[in-house]
This record gives sequence, structure tokens and C-alpha cells, in this order.
Amino acid sequence: VTIRNLLGVDVGFDLARVASATLSVYNNGYDDARALVFYRQLLERAAAMPAVGAVSVSERPPMIGAFTRERILVPGREGDRTIAVARNVVSADYFRVLGLPLLQGRGFSRDEAFSLPDGTCGPVIVSESLAMRLFGTRDAVNRVVVLPQTRVPMECRVVGVAADVRAGGPGGGWEPILYRPLGRAALFRPTVLARSDGPLPLASAAVRAAVGSIDPGVAVYGRTSLAEGMAFQMAGPRIISTVLGSLACLGLLMAAVGLYGLVAETVVDRTREFAIRMAIGAGHRRILLSVLRRAMVLTAFGIVIGMALSAGLARAMRSQLFGVTEMDPWAHLSAAGVLAAVVFLTSLAPALKATRMNLADVLRAE
Repeated sequence: VTIRNLLGVDVGFDLARVASATLSVYNNGYDDARALVFYRQLLERAAAMPAVGAVSVSERPPMIGAFTRERILVPGREGDRTIAVARNVVSADYFRVLGLPLLQGRGFSRDEAFSLPDGTCGPVIVSESLAMRLFGTRDAVNRVVVLPQTRVPMECRVVGVAADVRAGGPGGGWEPILYRPLGRAALFRPTVLARSDGPLPLASAAVRAAVGSIDPGVAVYGRTSLAEGMAFQMAGPRIISTVLGSLACLGLLMAAVGLYGLVAETVVDRTREFAIRMAIGAGHRRILLSVLRRAMVLTAFGIVIGMALSAGLARAMRSQLFGVTEMDPWAHLSAAGVLAAVVFLTSLAPALKATRMNLADVLRAE
């Protein structure tokens, strides 16, 4: 259930047609000014290639890795306080590339994205949840966000409000995010995001070609697409689900084999009883129900004990669940139903065997 819910979750943006690549320019001796020139040339050249529809540079791609934290001053009745929120530094077309809606205002212009810090904060874009947390409304355009990191706190004017995205993968929450223009922070390993309507490997190759045409010494690495990044985020839950599912199937198989042996032995022990009952008029149906009834009674006790134990184990696995509670009644009832069905089918063969015994041979042996 958790895997199905994770695969169907709304992450807040469109990742199906977005290729990604990670760069490392500061290892080649770039300073902030040269890095911005490199990013501007890269975006211009990549956008001109047929395989790329739109391209952007960001500090961190969504859902992959942790965002940098930025402290924001929050005024209140009992004095000002600061909170730490996620920060992403992006270029002008970031929201267009991801298909991430701007609910209010606008995105960054190219000049804003590539301007060097001049002691001012510059424009910012806030996510919807951050706007609600700071101002109590998502109508935050032209409001001021205060960053208190420096001796003189910087006042940043909000120019747009973006829809929320999930942080840390599809199972993450809707994290408040502050978006700042590309030129306002040094990016150690920025990510290039390219939207394409064609094959994503071609878009990824176009980005690599654009990087090589500017500086062949700049390393380009990473996955082909954001979808692959999401698949990587799903690797942990998939492995856990596969291991637990395999162990559950193995346990169910062992229980079925053991129960078959137990019912078969019971039938052998009660052969004389069944023969006498059939001799005085008991029908095959009554004998069949007698065997099955005893097996299902044992199963009922086992299900009750197993559900009590699973309740405690489920609480320990709460952090691995998504979209379903550890005490979800449908999940527990489904498991109980599967177990009961397996027990019934396993007990059916010995029960049928009991109805097909040769009375004369059994009574003669007695």
C-alpha cells in the first residue's frame, strides 16, 4: 500500500520531461563572477539546441538531497524570532522548466537572476506554505522578508508566490521554501534542469555539449532525469517492501506446509472415528465440515494472536508507512483474509481424503 501511494503521490511539479545534470565549476578555479558568466553562457547555448525546450540552473533539484537552510526573521507580539526554512537559488526559467505554478506575482527576470550581490537582498519568491507561515495569507507579493544573518539585516521584497513542492522525495512533506536569484549565493555544485518534449537522453547530451563548448574541464555528472532521481528516492522503500514481502510470503508458505501436516496427522488419528461415524450414517459433507471446522478454529486463534503482535510491530514501522496508518483496518483484515483462505485451501486436501476412505478396510484393520 505504501509503495502504491508513493508512486501516485502529487509532488507539486511535472518531472516527466525534465533532464538533470550536476556541475562543478569551482574546482576549476572559478570565482563567483566567472561562475555567473559561465551559467549565463550555458543557459543561452543549451536553450538554442533543438532537444531543449527550456533550461535553468538551480542550487538544488527538488526531491533529491537536502536544501540549504536559511534563517528568516519572523516578527511577533512577544518579540522577533527566527526560523530556519529551506532555500533554493535558481535562475529565471526555473519554474517554467519544472512546470511549477506561480500562484501570485512573477518569476525572476534574467537581469535579477544574474546580478551580483551589492549589499542588498534582491527579490525573492516564497512558497505558498512559507507565505502562510510568515504572513497568514498567500497574498505575499510586495511584502518584505527579513534575513538576519548579517550585521545589518537584509530586507527582501517578495515578487512571487510559488506552489509548494515535496521535500526529500515523494514521501516528504510540503516544506516552506525561499527562492533567491542565482547571483545571490555561491553554488558549489549547481544542477542544470532542461525540459524537453523529445527523448530525455538527447536533452541531457545537449546540456553536456553546451558545457563542453564553454569549458571542457568542467565536470558534468548525475542522473539523466528527475524521474530517475525520484526512482532513487524510492529505492529504500522498495527494498524494505521487497524484503518484508518476501519474508511474509516465506512465513505464509511455512505456515501452510505446517498446517497441512497438522491437519493430515489429525485425519490419520481420527480415521477410526470417521469410519464409525460414516458407518452409522454420517455423510461425507459432515465429515468434511468436521475437519475444516477444527482447522478454521485454530486459524481464528492464530489470527487473533497474530493481529495483536502485528499491532506492536506496526508501530515500530510507522516511519516507513505513507498514506496508510499502522492500524489501518483494511490492511489487517486483508492479511487475515489471505491467511484464512490459505488455511482453508491447505486443509481441504486432507479433509477430502477423510471422506474417501474405504470403510471396510478401516473397520477390518480395527
